[in-house]
Amino acid sequence: MNTVKLPPLTSDFIQDVIYGMENQSSDYAYFPESQTVHSCDDSDSDDDSETAIRLPDWSSRDGFAMMMRFAEHCTSGQMKIKLQYVLNSHKRGVFRSFREVLETDPEVLSKWYDFKLTEMSRTVRQWYRKLGMPVSDENDEPKDSEPVLEDFSVEKDFGDFDNQIESICGELPSHQAFVCLGPDEELAGFICYNCAGNKLSVLSYFVKEELRRIGIFDLMYEKLEDEIRKSHTEVIRLPVYAGFEFVSNKIAGLDSRLEYSVYSCTLEK
Repeated sequence: MNTVKLPPLTSDFIQDVIYGMENQSSDYAYFPESQTVHSCDDSDSDDDSETAIRLPDWSSRDGFAMMMRFAEHCTSGQMKIKLQYVLNSHKRGVFRSFREVLETDPEVLSKWYDFKLTEMSRTVRQWYRKLGMPVSDENDEPKDSEPVLEDFSVEKDFGDFDNQIESICGELPSHQAFVCLGPDEELAGFICYNCAGNKLSVLSYFVKEELRRIGIFDLMYEKLEDEIRKSHTEVIRLPVYAGFEFVSNKIAGLDSRLEYSVYSCTLEK
């Protein structure tokens, strides 16, 4: 049995992995022989490609979703408006335009760097754990009191959480739901929806406020996306709540054959 060999999870190594993840022009991997992260196309390397360890998946879509999350939580009102305008324009060069807006405000740019490092470092740690590697560096490990995404799971709800869901969003018509549960099996979030023919309607969704920056919604959305792909869905309808405007971009980027409509509303409670 082959054993995965990775170096200690230091800040420097995390930066190397993030650089490889972000490089969209070539596939990067970790090569145990040289103990380095570099392109799989590097012709000057003597590393064995068969022992290379693939880096965490990261696409331009992941980068866009991260920018949307930052814009949503930007505390500068004017910068938030400018960033969201760029992201919602759906024009080519959106990543460059996003950066150009950030560069007009050094303080917000610095916050973006911190946010980006925190978000992508979390992905690297999850990758380490999936490979069975310990994450023990005290300088890089999140504090015990901070929730981490791998502590949460998503499952189909069969009515066990109906009362809790209704206490948050009110009574809903007949529906199905995905729920996200924390370490103590407590409800962290949900997505409720129903299907009628080729139409899927998202009725309501929710994530606890203190957990809205660790990827809970994305975790639930992946399950909903699987449901959409497995079904004959052609039309999607969903509400857009304050603080969750990015969901319309997720749906819009799901499949070019799908039609979708969004409408703004607020949670009752």
